[in-house]
Amino acid sequence: MARLLRDVGEHAWIGRVVRRLAAAPAARRVAIGPGDDAAVIRPGRGALLLTTDALLEGVHFRAGWASPAMLGRRAFAINASDLAAMGGEPTFALLALEAPATLPAADLDALVTGFARAARDAGACLVGGNLARGPHLAITATLLGEARGPIVGRDGARAGDALYVTGTLGRTGLAVRRLRAGRRVPWPMPPLRLRAGRLLAPLAHAMIDVSDGLVHRYPPHPRIDGLPGEEGTFNMCSFWLVEALTRAGQAYPEKLDQARLLFERVLGYANHLGLYAEQTGPQGEALGNFPQAFTHLALISAAFNLDRMLGSQV
Repeated sequence: MARLLRDVGEHAWIGRVVRRLAAAPAARRVAIGPGDDAAVIRPGRGALLLTTDALLEGVHFRAGWASPAMLGRRAFAINASDLAAMGGEPTFALLALEAPATLPAADLDALVTGFARAARDAGACLVGGNLARGPHLAITATLLGEARGPIVGRDGARAGDALYVTGTLGRTGLAVRRLRAGRRVPWPMPPLRLRAGRLLAPLAHAMIDVSDGLVHRYPPHPRIDGLPGEEGTFNMCSFWLVEALTRAGQAYPEKLDQARLLFERVLGYANHLGLYAEQTGPQGEALGNFPQAFTHLALISAAFNLDRMLGSQV
């Protein structure tokens, strides 16, 4: 029979985790690790990067979406992604947990083990944390990192810069939609882009983590990216969104209707010859390169796939 957290007790569980972590080989720069009022770390030579993020049950995930160990690994990954976006790499971590008394202690053990192993795989060390009783599981991690090369922020972007993305956009978002609908599908792990961040840092003017989505992270109005906010909405991206909604329509029919309506609206931004500029301004004006070849390629692809999906429903 599984022992619950209320059976083990918070302090007893913390003591058990501390003993297990203390048994692992100590990192060279850790003067005092888990078990004391605070961890003591010997400073390195360069600037320090600090980040924190949380995973809340009922907000970011639901019970059964992932094993406890995978939740621990995910909590580490979403924080490490922020460091990678600045050209940094994690060195030390803190883990604060809120858990209901009815949670099996073995699940909490597996969660911490998954986090600690993910940290170790990335060259970091879990040096402390906290446990508090609460109504739902909440995982909050704080990572300390360092950069071997230049530190890259969001504010270095320049007009005319090319925009590049690593990985596949929308994969996790689609999985979350299916999971919320009750489907049994894998919840993809956020990829660790630590090596990519380190290699791109000397080349990029600006970098940003897009775990929350590219559109959410790239609004056209003035922001911290350093650009004046005079750019419009990229028409190519609008047609990409049409295509993404079209593909989502295979699982969610209402998305296909959204794709059709968006496609018809974007068509209205062409000029009298049916040609598109690179961007569309807030008042519908053409901005940037004109005509823009990539926009028309995206238009053709979106039109082809939307027509094929709508035709298959007849």
